[in-house]
Amino acid sequence: MNTPSPTSRATRAGAPEGFEFRVVAPGVTLDRVVGVIDDELARTIAAAHDEAFDLGIRPHTFHDWSEVIGYSPFARKYLTDWLGASSPRLRSVHILFSSKLLAMGISVANLVLGGFIKAYGDRERFRVAMEKAARGG
Repeated sequence: MNTPSPTSRATRAGAPEGFEFRVVAPGVTLDRVVGVIDDELARTIAAAHDEAFDLGIRPHTFHDWSEVIGYSPFARKYLTDWLGASSPRLRSVHILFSSKLLAMGISVANLVLGGFIKAYGDRERFRVAMEKAARGG
């Protein structure tokens, strides 16, 4: 199976500024978003993960959204719906946040999704969880 290297980044044509996606270890993906998650970026985030699924990866996903300052109503609904539909193809979902607005949105989405999301307001706990997933834990 041809999987991206641990340092590969999304090379999607027209990927929005402030978005990065990579496979950091077999079965572990990391995306990083800076700024506002608008409609286009929400679609890009989902598409990057869908491409990983198409490669046969059932990942632990880590989302460094510590620099996200807001999101559109469309993005909130779209990503929540996408995550619900994609949950059988995911091992786990981890989101790092610093914005109180984002924390509230994650909390509401987590209620809808039955507690599937693990949210972190602490970068070190997020890093430790990602290292554990990378070791197969």
